Amino acid sequence: MKNDLSCGVARDLMPLYAEGLAGEESREALERHTAQCPACAARLAAMTAPEEPVMEEPEREVDYLKTIRRKTKGRMVLAVVCTLLVLAALWGLRVYVIGAPADREAHPMSFGVHTHPAEETLDLRILAPADAPSDAPAYWDWETTREGETVFITARQGRPSPIHPREEYTMTIDVSGVKEVYLCGVLLWQDDVTLTADAQSVYACRTPYVGNPSALGRLAQALVQAGRLPDGYTMELQTSHTPYRWTLCYRAPASPAEEDLLNRRVEAAAPLLLALVDNLGEIAWSYPSADGETVVHTLSQDRLSEILGDLAGGDIKACAQSPGAFQKLWNRTDAWLYGES
Repeated sequence: MKNDLSCGVARDLMPLYAEGLAGEESREALERHTAQCPACAARLAAMTAPEEPVMEEPEREVDYLKTIRRKTKGRMVLAVVCTLLVLAALWGLRVYVIGAPADREAHPMSFGVHTHPAEETLDLRILAPADAPSDAPAYWDWETTREGETVFITARQGRPSPIHPREEYTMTIDVSGVKEVYLCGVLLWQDDVTLTADAQSVYACRTPYVGNPSALGRLAQALVQAGRLPDGYTMELQTSHTPYRWTLCYRAPASPAEEDLLNRRVEAAAPLLLALVDNLGEIAWSYPSADGETVVHTLSQDRLSEILGDLAGGDIKACAQSPGAFQKLWNRTDAWLYGES
C-alpha cells in the first residue's frame, strides 16, 4: 500500500495520535507510515510508552525516615529503662546498704538503760520488738565517742534487709567523769539519771509566765497525756498579786475513793507545775464536796521546796534548770503517785 505521508507530516501527527486526538484517517495513515519507517516507528513508540512511576524515590525516603524513627525511639526507651534501673539501684544502695545517720527525733527508738553507780558504767540495750511497724528502721555501725564530759552514741539506720536485719544491740558505756550521754541526737542521760520520754515531753512545755493561759493549757495537757494529771478540769488564774496562783477546778468526785485518787494525782503533779512555770507561786485544785461545799487544796512554792529539800538545793524552781534535774523531780513525784515513798 502506498505510504502517503512524509516523515515530517508523520511527526506532526504523532502528538495528536499519542493523546488520542487524531482522526481515523490520520491515525490509519500514521500507522501505515510507521509500519514502513523504523525511525518514525521508534519515535512514536517512545511517545506512547507508559510513564515511569514518580513516587518510588519519595517512598524510599519515607521508609528510611520511618526506620530512623523506630531506631531512635528504641534507643530512647532503652536509655529511659537504663536510667530507671540505675536510679533504683542507687536508691536500694542508699536505703538498704549505706543508710543515713540514725535520728531518734524522727524515728523513736526502743531501748533499755541500766546504770551501775559503783562501776560508773551504763548498760544500753537497743531493742528490736517483734511487733515493730513495717517502716521501723534497722540500725547498724554503732559508735561511741567522747568529747570532754559528753558521750555521743551514733549509728546508721535504714530499711531492714538480710544485710542489715532489725536486731537487738547492747553496749556498756564508761560514764566516769561524764555529765551527759546523747543517743542518736537526743539526750539520754544527764547528771546520773536516765531521761524518760514522758518527762521530757512535759519539760518541753516549760513557760515563764502564769499569765499565759495557752501555755498553761499545753503544759497541763502534756501531764494528762503522760498520765500524771487528771483530765476534766477548768482553770482559774490569780495574777493580780503575788504569790500568783493557778487553780484547777474539777467536778465532784463520785466516791471517797475517787476523791482520794484525785487528791493524790494532783498533789503528785503540783511540784511539776510549780517547777515549770517560772513565776507561779501556788498551785491549787478544787471540787464540790458531797454536802455542796467547795473543797480547795493548795501547795505553795515554799512548802514544796521544804518537802523536796534534798533536790536542787531545796529550791523547787531549780528542779527545772536542766532536763536531768527535772527528771529527778519527776522520779520523786512518780514515787509519791504510786505510794513508794
